[in-house]
Amino acid sequence: ANVTSAKHASWGLGPKSTKQFEEIVASLDRQPAGTATSELQRNARFSTALGRGASADVLLAPPLPAAAETAEDTLERELEDRTASIRRRAPTAPFVLVLEFSGYWDNVVSFILLSRRKYLPFQVPIVVLCPAPPTSELEAELDLRKDIGLTLVWGSPHIVRDLQRAGVNECSIVVGLGQSIGHASGEMAAMLDSDVVMIYRMLERMHKGRTNMIFEFNRTDSMWLLPIDQAGLNAVEHDTEQDEGRTMLEIAYLDPRFASGRVFAPQALGSLLAHCYHTPGIVEVIQCLVTPEEPEGLRGVATNMPWQLRLRAEHIGMSYGDVLIAFIQDPMHPVLPIGIYRCFESKAVPGNRGYVWTNPPKDTILLETDLLYILGDASFGQLAHTADLMPMGPPGLTNLMSFR
Repeated sequence: ANVTSAKHASWGLGPKSTKQFEEIVASLDRQPAGTATSELQRNARFSTALGRGASADVLLAPPLPAAAETAEDTLERELEDRTASIRRRAPTAPFVLVLEFSGYWDNVVSFILLSRRKYLPFQVPIVVLCPAPPTSELEAELDLRKDIGLTLVWGSPHIVRDLQRAGVNECSIVVGLGQSIGHASGEMAAMLDSDVVMIYRMLERMHKGRTNMIFEFNRTDSMWLLPIDQAGLNAVEHDTEQDEGRTMLEIAYLDPRFASGRVFAPQALGSLLAHCYHTPGIVEVIQCLVTPEEPEGLRGVATNMPWQLRLRAEHIGMSYGDVLIAFIQDPMHPVLPIGIYRCFESKAVPGNRGYVWTNPPKDTILLETDLLYILGDASFGQLAHTADLMPMGPPGLTNLMSFR
């Protein structure tokens, strides 16, 4: 009997199937060397060669030369390595996971550029989970190829496996930026918030309050779609008579998620605009505090901005008034405290990190877990970072020689 026909018969392959099999092998030969198909490629080449009754020269023939790696392939491989490195260094260098929902990149670009301002003493590593890669123009604007602290992961925030690949279990903060609605109707805004609500609820069940989350909603009313028991409203005595005469928006501002900063809605900016009638210039003041103008250099900078700092050891147990005087009268860097962030952990309110207390009474005793809001210049922020007073800052990265 013919050897080739016998082998084909033993494999269950007819002439037509054999031709298709050989076409598959030919396509495998065109795969770059070192890919996941290399072992399958060798086995297929060997099996097909046996079926043809080929000689040893055919069996030992090397595959076709590997195709040249494109710039996109190189960048994708570098981003994978960055993601693995950032996740591995998370215990000593906390990072932020940003969830991009819309694919338009507008809000994400603004968030990243603000975190890369030159006056900041350090740059927090950022991992962006996005459904589609940015354009080449956005890559250049973000300096994606040179910024080793910024990486992208292709995937969907609705899929747990993609969240895990992006480091949801290792990150310190998860930021969900809302989708821009422009002049869309209320129904459209509520529909866009549905994605944010589902992801928020999924992450709350996964983390159970261990990771801080900051999510943006288009409508404050969407907070009522989140579980009430996880907000802590059932654990605290709620005075319904006290709510009489209040709007739903005013009641929503008392929600523990909103008070702790885990949920934000741009409707709060509407209240700010309404106060412009009685307090002209308030929008400009807030804008300078949130997004100060970036100076050309740090030498001789007088621009002040808010810093969130841990307490020094000598300030723990002191009254807020005494700490205020100590900062104002500091001979080297006089600065102005403007409030505290009172932290607390509660089993009844998982994930509730605390609340902002602007200008508390002077006899308020500061706790070890409190954070201070201080208005100071860039050099003060550098000194605070060197003293390891910033919650997200790895210590020892600042060179103070540039400020002398």
